[in-house]
Amino acid sequence: MVQDKPQVLEMVDLFNQLGNNNDLRVYGVHEKTNIDEDKNQISLGIDVLIGTPNKLNIMLSGAGYNVNKLLMFVVDDADILLRNRLDAVIKRISDSISKTQRIFFCNEITEKIEFLSDKIMIEPVFLEADE
Repeated sequence: MVQDKPQVLEMVDLFNQLGNNNDLRVYGVHEKTNIDEDKNQISLGIDVLIGTPNKLNIMLSGAGYNVNKLLMFVVDDADILLRNRLDAVIKRISDSISKTQRIFFCNEITEKIEFLSDKIMIEPVFLEADE
């Protein structure tokens, strides 16, 4: 999960570069993509789905995908998404996945990050990287 369309495109490009020598199937969705085409592509099978919170929420709530097969639920710039009041969307999507590894990336571990982590993770671990 990323913040906006430019980040979706950037992440898709990054995954395509990193997975250049394998057959990793990467697909990105954002508010400007066609929902029917998105659902068709996902139904064909993908390995990595990258999207904005609201688009993923719309897609996952109405399409009937079995999200319990997801191995990782990753939120990039979680501090920014929470500042934009998207915590309910993140929690709803996370709650729909029974067992998965949940990873939040952020520039700063805020009180909101800690609070949401405690709500959706069993034993959250916070790691800080030195510059």
